[in-house]
Amino acid sequence: MILSDGLLRMLDKQEQEAVVHHEMFHYQQRDPLITFLLGQFALALWFLPILKNITLHYKISREILADSYAVHRLGTPVGLGGALLKLIHRQHSRSPQPFRMIYSSFAETSLNYRIHRIIEPDQEKSLRLPVWPVLLSLVVLTALSILLLWSLI
Repeated sequence: MILSDGLLRMLDKQEQEAVVHHEMFHYQQRDPLITFLLGQFALALWFLPILKNITLHYKISREILADSYAVHRLGTPVGLGGALLKLIHRQHSRSPQPFRMIYSSFAETSLNYRIHRIIEPDQEKSLRLPVWPVLLSLVVLTALSILLLWSLI
């Protein structure tokens, strides 16, 4: 886990703790490795678009779980919420990045879900797989299965 000087200077003590707990969850659960492997499967099996969606849903669910872990460890969502807001503001500002660059990939996919969970932690918001990638993947798998069975005959 690497935290830049720029990030540490930007966040207060409680926000730093929230970020560390969040990242420790990812580390303990081996999320970077699993995300990498899912991404590689999605690239290798590009003809099954459902794999790309599964990878995206995995990333979102793991971010939400890491947030929940950080909130549970701190006992309050204040630090995590403050860190997210500062990172959003920093990402959308037009000012040039300082020498020690601050980077966060959280906004790529899961920001709305994460904010919703911080504001209303007891209300479930389910992620749904899109219909067309599921159907297309089923058609491709069916065709591949037929071709495989035909080749064995």
